[in-house]
Amino acid sequence: MTVHVDLSRLIPAAAQSLVEAHVAKPQAEDLLFKVSKPVFRSCLRRRPKNAVKVSAEELQELNAFLGKSRKAGDYAVWKKVACSNCGKVLTFFDLFQSGRSKHGDDYVRKYLGGSEQHIHVLKRGGKMDITCSRCSATNVELLGYDGPEY
Repeated sequence: MTVHVDLSRLIPAAAQSLVEAHVAKPQAEDLLFKVSKPVFRSCLRRRPKNAVKVSAEELQELNAFLGKSRKAGDYAVWKKVACSNCGKVLTFFDLFQSGRSKHGDDYVRKYLGGSEQHIHVLKRGGKMDITCSRCSATNVELLGYDGPEY
């Protein structure tokens, strides 16, 4: 279960502190924070330099589906993880496609395609089933970077 928390009306520094506190000490449930653009951008700036970005083709498909014109770095995962079957490095595109299969297109458009910003923080020890977009193998991975994904 994912707990939805609206932090979008808080002062950005307060919202940022709450997100960082939950990243530092993950909870028992996944958290999906709705945040303001300044808080979202601040979190993007904190991603590691070696974060895995989507390919040009994946970026084009993501933006077309979501009706956006984002950059590859806006769709990055923080840890390099290879598919256990074919070795493809999993990207946000694989997460996106897995989300579409699990939750449906409307759900994915609501949280990724709308005008609102969301930050997902995995629960303590949280893992995700990620289907490889190349070979369709299911990978159970923790994609966090020195902690949970955010």
